[in-house]
Amino acid sequence: MRTLVIKLNKKTVFSFFFSIMVLLVVGVLAIAYGEGHSLPTAAQFEVAGDADRIRFLEQYGWQVGTDEVEQAQVTLPEVLDETLQNYNQIQVEQGFNLEAYCGKTLTRYTYRITNYPTGETDVVANLYQYENAVVAGDISSTKLGGFLQGFAFPATQPE
Repeated sequence: MRTLVIKLNKKTVFSFFFSIMVLLVVGVLAIAYGEGHSLPTAAQFEVAGDADRIRFLEQYGWQVGTDEVEQAQVTLPEVLDETLQNYNQIQVEQGFNLEAYCGKTLTRYTYRITNYPTGETDVVANLYQYENAVVAGDISSTKLGGFLQGFAFPATQPE
């Protein structure tokens, strides 16, 4: 019969338990954020009503009327088509990503912009909200052949 003797010091025991704890944390995170789950975007802005949505637009320098012009339900497809992929590129540039909401129903709130730098009066802000968070949006002209841009207040007129 053979006997195995292992001599452990405090440093070895600490290293062993520390490694086990790191593996447990990594495992829990992998399960929590595994396939089918996504981390929220950094740009999410919690909203409880019109006042919060208006405050969201004001942080970008936009002034709007006190009430939304329109409210509509929009269901995103399971896979973004080319048009939505192009729109999502604008969202990604401003810290959002619609891919996390494919197949989900968002509420679009539209507000009339009152301080567009060129003086145009047919400019609106569209905010897309999922549950209690703004998850996407744009500033756009309602004119035929108008423009569409992200939330950044323009230094110059868009082309």
